[in-house]
Amino acid sequence: MRLRLEISVNGVKQKQASLDKKKNVIGRGSHADIRIITESISRVHLAIEVEGQEIYLTDLGSSNGSFIGDEPLEANKKTLFDTFFLPIKLGKEVFILIERCPI
Repeated sequence: MRLRLEISVNGVKQKQASLDKKKNVIGRGSHADIRIITESISRVHLAIEVEGQEIYLTDLGSSNGSFIGDEPLEANKKTLFDTFFLPIKLGKEVFILIERCPI
């Protein structure tokens, strides 16, 4: 399954990114697969993993948290993501929408 992310910071669309690996790390640090340059997220903030047809999110112990809609993710716990209509929120200002790409 291929996925595309639409990333907004403070309500302004910043970028689109495709998830090309089974595990993709999002953060502001140089080791992140998808970099978002804003101080409100951690260097390695969130992992998105694709396993078959399922998507899992893991907050990597971030300072400001990760959320599905308004529900916080427990740090370092792999959580099934199955609600494509809700945004993923990193900290207070980064919003990510995930959509499936046609093969």
